[in-house]
Amino acid sequence: MKAKETFLKWFYNGISQDDVTSRLFLIVSSAIAIAAFTGVISNYLLGFDLLLSLFCLLIALITIAYFFRVRKNKKATCTDGIFLAATVLFFLILFWPLNGGFEGPILLYFLSVPVYLAYFLNRRHYYIMISVIYIGLISMLIYYFKYPEEVVPYSSREIQLLDIIISIIISGIILGEFSIYFKEQNNRIRSEIEAKNEVIQLQFGALKDLDTYKNTIFATLGHDLRGPINNAKGLFDLLIDDEISKTQKEELIKVASSQMEETAALVENILFWARSQMGGLHVNNVNFEVNKAVQTIIEGSQNSIKKKKIFIQNNASDLMYAFGDKDLFYIILRNLVNNAIKFSNTGSIITINNFKNYRGEIEIQVIDEGIGMSETQLSQIFVMGKTTEGTKKEKGTGLGLKLSKMFTEANGGKITAESKLGNGTKITFTIKEGSKAEVIGSNFKFT
Repeated sequence: MKAKETFLKWFYNGISQDDVTSRLFLIVSSAIAIAAFTGVISNYLLGFDLLLSLFCLLIALITIAYFFRVRKNKKATCTDGIFLAATVLFFLILFWPLNGGFEGPILLYFLSVPVYLAYFLNRRHYYIMISVIYIGLISMLIYYFKYPEEVVPYSSREIQLLDIIISIIISGIILGEFSIYFKEQNNRIRSEIEAKNEVIQLQFGALKDLDTYKNTIFATLGHDLRGPINNAKGLFDLLIDDEISKTQKEELIKVASSQMEETAALVENILFWARSQMGGLHVNNVNFEVNKAVQTIIEGSQNSIKKKKIFIQNNASDLMYAFGDKDLFYIILRNLVNNAIKFSNTGSIITINNFKNYRGEIEIQVIDEGIGMSETQLSQIFVMGKTTEGTKKEKGTGLGLKLSKMFTEANGGKITAESKLGNGTKITFTIKEGSKAEVIGSNFKFT
């Protein structure tokens, strides 16, 4: 098997399987050369005119030259194909009177020429070329029919039989090689089509899943947006009620502010997700101070923190700089902190750490003492649409952690989660280390 592969590699010399024409040229030219060399020996042994053996040797050498020329160029042109066919036809016409004429087998070899030319010509040119060949062939037959004395006869019936048998075998092998080659190409093309059909089926299935997934996402988003908006409307309706006391109105304002804050965060997540899905998310890498980002997140989460009476312990080191898109970093950290608040019990602690790891990256950890997750929940934590109610029945879209993973990777980092049911959760993400000298501002602006 290895010897066969080595031979085929040498034979085709890197010509692609898709270049059927060039490969066929090499097969045909080598087959003609072998048949011609066989003719040199058989014609000599059968006692034919020495000129016939000389013609066979000449066509063998010419076709070998054609073979190596195309093999070297790694491409058979239409001109190459026509010249080879013309060369073969020329010598077959020369063979005719020296090889028994009407009693000989030369006409068998003419059969292979149309099959061969079909691979090099389009339909119109093929019919033109075949018409010319057949007109020439018929003219030759008529000429020798009128002048049979110019044909060299067989010396005996036995020699004629042997020559016909040899010619049938050689022409049969050549035509058989054509058929085998066409069959192999057909099988190869069929296998490629089947493989492509499998890919298309997989892509079709993926598109169906994507369509279902997006319908689910938009249905969830619509539900989760309508809820807080309707609640806010109800709160504002109460605020304009003159029968409600000032103290009650102050409480309602606090509740409305908290809900609007959560709704704003939800809308921001939706907008970032929609932008990423439409290919419009652009990463703008800059150097920025990590601890300032952490402080910004903590300050922005005060309403939720006070509502659940949670304490956030900020262990983020000062003067530690990251390099990446700071808007995306802000979204990642805010989603992780909000998630930790959502699943924390009243009075518990959320810890934020950051340090430089052994790979030279900045590593940020958000650790809560909340309800934790089962192994099944942990395995699906970054899957879109997977959401769980918080300890105070808080709801979500399932976008936050999916976005966190997407944006962490956009910033060139990785995100991981560790959790046990009832023992809290630790989520860690990384970002490239930055440089203090190149810090441009510290305010977070979203576009």
